[in-house]
Amino acid sequence: MKKVAAAALFVAAAAMMTIPSMAEPWLEEAGESLGIAALEQSVPPSASQALGNITVSSAGDGGAAEKLFKSALSALKDSRADAVTGGARILLAAVFAGMVSSVLAGRSDLTRTAADLAGVSAVLAVGMGSAGPFIGLAAETLEDVNAFGTALLPVITAAGAASGAVTSSAVKYAAAALYMNVIMNVGKKLVVPLVYAYVAASGASAAFEGVPKSAAALIKKTVSVTLSLTALSFTVYVLVAGLVTSTSDAAAIRAAKTAISTVLPVVGSVVADAADTVVSGMAVLKNGVGVFGLLVTCAICAGPFIRLGVSVLVYKAAAMLAEPFGGRTAALISAVGDALSMAAALTGTGAVVLFVSIISAMRAVTG
Repeated sequence: MKKVAAAALFVAAAAMMTIPSMAEPWLEEAGESLGIAALEQSVPPSASQALGNITVSSAGDGGAAEKLFKSALSALKDSRADAVTGGARILLAAVFAGMVSSVLAGRSDLTRTAADLAGVSAVLAVGMGSAGPFIGLAAETLEDVNAFGTALLPVITAAGAASGAVTSSAVKYAAAALYMNVIMNVGKKLVVPLVYAYVAASGASAAFEGVPKSAAALIKKTVSVTLSLTALSFTVYVLVAGLVTSTSDAAAIRAAKTAISTVLPVVGSVVADAADTVVSGMAVLKNGVGVFGLLVTCAICAGPFIRLGVSVLVYKAAAMLAEPFGGRTAALISAVGDALSMAAALTGTGAVVLFVSIISAMRAVTG
């Protein structure tokens, strides 16, 4: 590894001695070879609309962050109307169900049971009619995060390797790619079905007194533990692997510099300094890609998170207002809000994995 690193540094430095300057033109050429143009084209339409025509070179100038903030405020304003409309509908359904139950309070048990079942079914239908698209939005957002991560991770890994973090970049890329794939499969095949199962179990508990609430509670706990362990295990692995491999990379670079100075006693220090310039330039490029990736990831998730968050608050408020008209329907409305929270957590887990990957790559020790 040390001999390979020494040879790589020597070749890069020798090539740089034929180039008049190490300024922006060289970095642009390096960016093209890393596939930055393709990365910039992989930005989802929603993120492009929020950030404008963002590029890696313009990501750090502050303009994109300002556009992102304004886009988030706009999403907040737009989401309030949809959330309030959905909350009002489910609240009216709960109020109507409560009034019917009150009117039929003196009737037979069968009549009251049928009325309660109809009321719960109406609340469930209205709630899922409003919340269903938001759950789908969370799944779509996770897909966008995964697609962008698939384009971003190879680029930032290559830039990190070129800046000297050969081992750590490869290890972190393998872990990030694996966990993103795991989250996509777990999200589609486990979490999203469990979210709908949670609402169904909550509806059954609200409709029938004999059905325990433990099934819904177990489903909610399963989703929470699964997503938490996924994010936590990835973060711990990347941190530990980063500490070990970054130390190895730094030692390899120092050994390579020493080898160059020893093999070339006269010009060795000059070549080593030129190699440092190459490594520093690639580190700048790597960090530019990292800032670009963070902004785009934020832009992908900001709108859906705001819409989901506002909806959760509205449904929880609706549950409180529905409490006087019937505890069962109020609990069901609250459960719909919990389902939206779980959907948001799924998207958040994917975003956390990508965030940690980007930040870890930007903080790689290369010397």
